[in-house]
Amino acid sequence: MKLITKTGTYVSPNPKQGTFRDVFVEEVQTLRRKNDLLYVVDFEMYYNRGNERVVLATMRRLFKGTNDDPNGTNRVSMLRYPNSAFDPEFVGDENTTMEEFNLAATEFIETPLLAYLAANAGVMPAGAEITDIGYPSYEDLKDFFTGDGFEEEDIVLTNPIAQNWVLAQEMNGEPLSVQFQFE
Repeated sequence: MKLITKTGTYVSPNPKQGTFRDVFVEEVQTLRRKNDLLYVVDFEMYYNRGNERVVLATMRRLFKGTNDDPNGTNRVSMLRYPNSAFDPEFVGDENTTMEEFNLAATEFIETPLLAYLAANAGVMPAGAEITDIGYPSYEDLKDFFTGDGFEEEDIVLTNPIAQNWVLAQEMNGEPLSVQFQFE
């Protein structure tokens, strides 16, 4: 897996750094402890100066446990979208159920992203925003990554959700998506 700058130039948000050409982000080391359900990926942001690799930033991500493990890293991705039944002038009466009241009084609906996409043929609702990109567990990695101890030497991301998750990660003070894209 390799990310490249969108423009060919990286402008570091770190005031002690500057502007660099041909900056990359890629995984440089992985550790898999399958009996502990643990997978670790180390990333580097770097550029090459002659034969020297100059590292601007590093990032480590751990993936642990199963989805129902309270000590695991699993965090569900969440989606927020406008509630079409929202009525700011709704006034209930003694016959209004709590469900009816909550539906009319709630401006936005928040729901797990993957469940919504599965139920709606992968289509996001109008006005939707992802409020939490989530965090995969060790159990989720087969759906997120291939490679490096799984099937191939390098990590390969073909899952769009996994790609978006990587781009949402913060490195050197900002989300990778601000200046990077997949090669």
